[in-house]
Formats: sequence, structure tokens, C-alpha cells
Amino acid sequence: MTDSPYDVQLTRSADRDLRKLRQWTDEIEETLLSLGVDPYQGDPLAGSLSGVRSLHFSLRGSGAYRAAYLVLEDEKVVLVFMIASRENFYSEATRRFQSLQIP
Repeated sequence: MTDSPYDVQLTRSADRDLRKLRQWTDEIEETLLSLGVDPYQGDPLAGSLSGVRSLHFSLRGSGAYRAAYLVLEDEKVVLVFMIASRENFYSEATRRFQSLQIP
């Protein structure tokens, strides 16, 4: 991603999520790369996920998915830490968010 103001990075967990969805990898990567240009396009979350944003997108033949991410302004980084279907998304996103080691 050369001309984007933000660098989109995936945690190991998000990378594993992406590998599980290998049939749609190109489609998902294109969606995630759009965050490098407009990192605030996802919905802000509240409660235990305050500070996290959720990007909603659809995958052909597979339904609704979400990506949970943080915008790290000082580093100009969008850190995606989860890619999953809507089912149990928020409980798993909360668990992963709480385990992140953000400097």
C-alpha cells in the first residue's frame, strides 16, 4: 500500500482469520486496504470495545462479515485484530481487544 496515509496491519489472530477465509482473500484484502485511505469508515464501538471500530462488509455467497480494528493516529496505522462473521463477533472481539499489547 504505497499512497495511503495509513498503513493497514493485521495481528496474528486476524491473519489466521483471513487464512480461514482464503476463498475470499482478495476481496477481503481490498476491503481492508480501503481503511488505509479512510480509517474512520467503520462504526465506532462502545462499552468494553470503546476505541475500537467495526467495518461491515459482505462476501459473495457467505454473508455478512466484520473487521474489528484500531486507528493508531500517532503511528498512522490501522491495526486489524479480528475478521469474522457477525455470529459471536462482539464477544470474541472483546476478548481479543483486552489481550492486545498496544504501546
